[in-house]
Amino acid sequence: IQCLACVGLMISGYAVYVEEMKFDDPSYEALCDVELWGMSMSCSKVLASSYGHILSHWGIVPHKSALDWANASLGGIFYLIMLGSAPLPRALTLFISSLSCAFSLYLAYVLKYVLEDFCIVCVSSYIVNGLIFVFAYKRFTAKKMTKVN
Repeated sequence: IQCLACVGLMISGYAVYVEEMKFDDPSYEALCDVELWGMSMSCSKVLASSYGHILSHWGIVPHKSALDWANASLGGIFYLIMLGSAPLPRALTLFISSLSCAFSLYLAYVLKYVLEDFCIVCVSSYIVNGLIFVFAYKRFTAKKMTKVN
């Protein structure tokens, strides 16, 4: 889980970087903005969309307020929690990772059917979240080791 959390932190960090660069320079093209087999894939377009700040998109916080954090920043917090998850109760780790999986499924739906785009950075984070959930589930269902004298 901790190794995957490190990978997730790197992905989130890059996503925040892309979003900030796109904000500063609308003509910025990220490494993840590619065309493959005639299909355009734009992570910067996806990350800069209103769905990239889901809390304000849903109306939970005001747009551009101090609490209007990018999804990538929220993901970074999740990955930091998972990085330190070893001492957490297994059920809590499983619960938090299941929330991230549910959120990833929602965002994957938005990516495919609402934004009609492909974002390799986003999909990479969905995969990492799914793997963290799998390992959290395995950890949760594993029998506790008993001390043998």
